[in-house]
Amino acid sequence: MPTDCTCDAVDRIAQHAAHLAKVIGATHPILLSCTKGIEHGSGMRMTEILHEIFPENKSRVVRPNLATEVARDLPTATVIACDDGDCAASLTDTLEPTL
Repeated sequence: MPTDCTCDAVDRIAQHAAHLAKVIGATHPILLSCTKGIEHGSGMRMTEILHEIFPENKSRVVRPNLATEVARDLPTATVIACDDGDCAASLTDTLEPTL
């Protein structure tokens, strides 16, 4: 999804954030963005935009896999960087495939 379209989606999420948190039972849900690129108007990366709108969001950098690798069933890796070690460990446990 292009970064500009993602910004629209983030705006809609922000409008319903309190309800979404209540539904999933989390005070501060972790939002991950796998969008590459920058927003044309501000020059900001999506992780910067997410942090501006959701300052309590702890994840900062997510680099997506290449679609060609996934489509060809090749091994891939995803990079996630967080300011919070507990958040990073939780994401690793949640996202790591069971081998």
